[in-house]
Amino acid sequence: PPLAVKWRLDYAGNQPARWRAMEPGGALSSFDFLTNFVLGAQVGRSVFVHGGLTAEHLRSYGGLAAMNAEARRWFDTGYTPPIKATDKVKGNPEDVVKCAQNRARSHNANMPEFLGGGPKDKASPVWMRDYSSPADLPPSNATASSMAASALSAVGNGAVRMVVGHTPQRRINSACGGRVWRIDVGMSKGVMNNMPEVLEIVHGEEEDEVYVIRPGRGRIDGAERRCGGPLEPPPG
Repeated sequence: PPLAVKWRLDYAGNQPARWRAMEPGGALSSFDFLTNFVLGAQVGRSVFVHGGLTAEHLRSYGGLAAMNAEARRWFDTGYTPPIKATDKVKGNPEDVVKCAQNRARSHNANMPEFLGGGPKDKASPVWMRDYSSPADLPPSNATASSMAASALSAVGNGAVRMVVGHTPQRRINSACGGRVWRIDVGMSKGVMNNMPEVLEIVHGEEEDEVYVIRPGRGRIDGAERRCGGPLEPPPG
């Protein structure tokens, strides 16, 4: 079929340029800045992951290094569309939907379990919210603090804190006795249009210093950002 028809069949109008760039085997997978694509990373005493980590994640999937390697393998794997340039397809709605569904099924069938959503009680490191919900308050999961402690112990190598995103907060804050820092402040206009903030971790020989940098206030001692404390007013 014509190129435009084939494009519609492959992506079914689902923001095709973005999908083509971001999907496994897509345009961005060959760029140097994605060659070190990882699920989580430890830098000094801090562990960075989008949603959160549990000791069960680490046991079940072989640790951070194994998950990173498997996530990278999946991201590098391309997808061969079922529609070829020589196929005689008109691009009717049924074909469009069928091809898009096949494309999604192919990616999902090969996606590592730890990247998927999973049931609420076993959410993946990408999707879990146990440490960060509700926003700006202590986690509603009563076991969150012990979960975080167990996860950091399982990571080892001196890990003392986890830095997560995924659940927008009105400000960067810490929870679980300082073991978890929630840094997604929803600064995009499409999320909360919130004031940008930056978490600064200064490595020391024995312990680290943690600060939050906020426009108009400069450097804020991390001790002031324990969740449940007073909030700065939202941007006007």
